[in-house]
Amino acid sequence: MGIEHARVLLKITCTASLWTVLILPDLSASQTFAGTIDIVDQSQTEVDVVIGIPEVDTMWQTFTPELSAVDFVELQMFDSSLDTNGGSLFLRIREDTIDGDILGTSPVTFLEDCFQFPEGPGCGMIATDLAPVRFEFLESVLVNPGQTYLIEIVFDGGDSLGVAFAADNYAGGVGFVEGFDQFDLDLTFREGIVVPEPSTALLFGVVCLIAGGRRRWADRPVRPCFPV
Repeated sequence: MGIEHARVLLKITCTASLWTVLILPDLSASQTFAGTIDIVDQSQTEVDVVIGIPEVDTMWQTFTPELSAVDFVELQMFDSSLDTNGGSLFLRIREDTIDGDILGTSPVTFLEDCFQFPEGPGCGMIATDLAPVRFEFLESVLVNPGQTYLIEIVFDGGDSLGVAFAADNYAGGVGFVEGFDQFDLDLTFREGIVVPEPSTALLFGVVCLIAGGRRRWADRPVRPCFPV
């Protein structure tokens, strides 16, 4: 399917000197998109401390979304073991508290030994160098903007892993790690949705149409504007 098949929404606005035609792609026309882009909703990006993921106890962060879905969560993580087997974990999105209903569960993610180092498996290093680790949900987790939800980090076996936290740096929720409950912590995270990315050809066509329209109207006399 080519650009000629892309459905567009035309919104006509009037300026003091010309009519401007704004062409917006219809997001349902999937054939016009080349890939996807992330729209980040909630995030806390500071790092003050790194903590190993408990194998039995709980580790979580509450958050208050402004969008109506969660497609991904990204954490800053590190390999905290000298062993070379790698480790696994997954995330759950819950309502409100650690005992709340489970709304979504990510697939298990396996992180190989030394995943945050260029040397890769067998590097023999243990350090707090961090790398982003992305967790995606097979279906969008539907949420209500302004309501509190919880990201639960669940260790699933193998070598120990760790995640980054900051000291009370996120106003939309609170973090918790078993054994560190005397501290005010917030998980270092990003969460949001994934949307289609318009193709380069479509964007080029839109720019050409707008530019051509302006050239054609530039020399025309000014006409009064009336509501459509």
